[in-house]
Amino acid sequence: MMSKHPDHHLQDDEESQAYFWSESWQQAEREADEDIRAGRTARFDTVDDLIADLEQEDS
Repeated sequence: MMSKHPDHHLQDDEESQAYFWSESWQQAEREADEDIRAGRTARFDTVDDLIADLEQEDS
């Protein structure tokens, strides 16, 4: 099991998850958490609804 502490020394089999503890990934996690807290999320009933919303943003 991988430790949740950023100073954890990774075992060979855990190296594939090392990106998770990189500063850039952790910053993106903090931004995502803030978006969720601020209500900057959306739910869609279908994939088609999601795609329509994405296409609207491109317009």
